[in-house]
Amino acid sequence: MIQKLIVFVLLCVFMAAMTRYPVADPKSYVVYGTMKCPYTVKMVEELKSKNMEYEFVDISTKEGNAAFSKAAPNVDGVPFTVNKITGESFLGYRVL
Repeated sequence: MIQKLIVFVLLCVFMAAMTRYPVADPKSYVVYGTMKCPYTVKMVEELKSKNMEYEFVDISTKEGNAAFSKAAPNVDGVPFTVNKITGESFLGYRVL
């Protein structure tokens, strides 16, 4: 009986840990920008240097600009980066 209780408690702890820290999306960051912008280039290089997976949305294309307008309707600069895990977003280059 004690062994079953211990297994049950360990299973509960494991399940709680898994729900608390979800598995990251392989592309956990989205960077909206254009490679003509030096700060966008720096942001992409920052993500690469930390081995972080990201999706780059080129706002110089019609589709990319539409996606940027939808994701950040009140933002008027790049790079605009979104962490899809935490929901945090920021404008400009930032050291991670």
